[in-house]
Amino acid sequence: MVSSAAERRRGAGHALAQPLRDTRRNLHFFARAGYIFCSYKSFALRTHLLSRLRGDQVEAAWAAQHEWGGAQLYAIAIDLQGFHLKGAQWLSARPDICPPEWIAVLSRLQDRCPPLRRTEVETVLRAELGLSIDEAFARFDDTPIGAASIAQVHRAWLHPTRRWCGLWRSCRPVAVKVQRPRAEYLMMRDLRNIRAFFSLPFVRSSLAWDPMVILDQVDSEMEHEFDFIGEARAMDAVSEVLRRPPPGRFRWLREAAFYRPPVQVPHSVSGMVTKRVLVMDFLPGMQLSRLVREVGAARAVDAAQAAVHVLDNPSAPQALSQPAVGDIFGRLRRTRARSSTRHTNTGVGTFITEESASSATTSSRSLTRGQRAASRRLLRALAEAYGRMLFEDGFEGVHADPHPGNIVIRPGLRGFRVGLVDFGQTKSYDLSMRLRLARMVEALCAAGGAAGRASSEDVVAAFQGLGIRWNSSRPLAEQRAAVAATATEWYDTSPLPQPFSQDPTSPNYPVLALGRITAFPVEMLYFVRAIQYL
Repeated sequence: MVSSAAERRRGAGHALAQPLRDTRRNLHFFARAGYIFCSYKSFALRTHLLSRLRGDQVEAAWAAQHEWGGAQLYAIAIDLQGFHLKGAQWLSARPDICPPEWIAVLSRLQDRCPPLRRTEVETVLRAELGLSIDEAFARFDDTPIGAASIAQVHRAWLHPTRRWCGLWRSCRPVAVKVQRPRAEYLMMRDLRNIRAFFSLPFVRSSLAWDPMVILDQVDSEMEHEFDFIGEARAMDAVSEVLRRPPPGRFRWLREAAFYRPPVQVPHSVSGMVTKRVLVMDFLPGMQLSRLVREVGAARAVDAAQAAVHVLDNPSAPQALSQPAVGDIFGRLRRTRARSSTRHTNTGVGTFITEESASSATTSSRSLTRGQRAASRRLLRALAEAYGRMLFEDGFEGVHADPHPGNIVIRPGLRGFRVGLVDFGQTKSYDLSMRLRLARMVEALCAAGGAAGRASSEDVVAAFQGLGIRWNSSRPLAEQRAAVAATATEWYDTSPLPQPFSQDPTSPNYPVLALGRITAFPVEMLYFVRAIQYL
């Protein structure tokens, strides 16, 4: 029995032929997207005409408008699913380009993907591997570890295998990633609709960025997300790079001392990788996003008991805040205590500067010394891993989607271990681009603080050396300060200097203060996005 009018309409829609369902979906998107756009344009015009309003009144009005806009985007994502849900989830993790009111609403979408049924999963496995679930695995957990808009992941155990000495090897735990049926068709169709909307002249001219540059890159990368063979190849390459000790003196000694990589990356299972199915090593622990939300819900419990409860309970919703990260790791340290927090920096990962690594401290001064040390340890581990991915031979790129749901935390004998999963979005760079990135980071580090960066010719030269061009009528000193702030926003995690703002709707947002961007290398979009996540 259908319980609501919305469910009756949804049921009627499924009964329609595919072309009619597609047409209905397209009209639904264009009508609602146009309504949101026109509302924002008219609101901007009204606030511009009402010049008698004080600054705080304008900010309050914009906050209310953003709350309404976030609710509208949330409704579109829930109703249409597909790429609209994935795009809204992506926006919820991008405070650098979205108002905080949007973030607060869209962050609730992180766990709204409905899971596939066991029969649907088995259909995909039979089509790709030629095996049923029972034939492929000794045990299979029907409840997914995570369900996303493209695929979902299950925990399973392989059948035991016979070793060379005649003994039987115990069942190996693995993670099974299964692509949703028709996901590629639906996603690419939604992306074409979004491209058509943003290509309208009055929409395209209203934005500080050319949306086609971003959509071109998203379009090309989206095709790779549906190819699990390419994902397994990138994941295995990163795993090999991080497993070997970094170059330097006494490398043989580090190998003999059982070198532990800064970040763990799973390895694919040979013979069980196809375009729509990926079987890989299982990383025990909990996603950082789920860990933060669960610890926040358990604040009434004793600190040590809360940390143990979180690590033993793998089902939890998601959220993230920097002070909470330090709180979590402080609890982990007290729970697993007597653990050392010493960390040796090899120098390869210094593309995230020491100032960046200590930004957690400045944003959470109320934390204890141990909590701040744990926060810095997480950032340094990720910084070293990303530096080695990018600058060592073997992969020469970055994991472009390091949001909290793709970072796994688990306790260990020496505090905690960090894992990185989901290599569907990666980007490799040639030697020329990697050298230019190194010069950019070197210039930021050499310039020191905000004042030094704002007056540094090397920062401007390195910024232009990346292929970025802009038009601006502002004085040269203001342009140089805007370049330094934009470089800090894109390639570092340090706080922005005054008077620049991290609010993308503010005229003091670095990119808007710089002027109109006329040239930007599209291959840099995913690198900038990765740094923003970190």
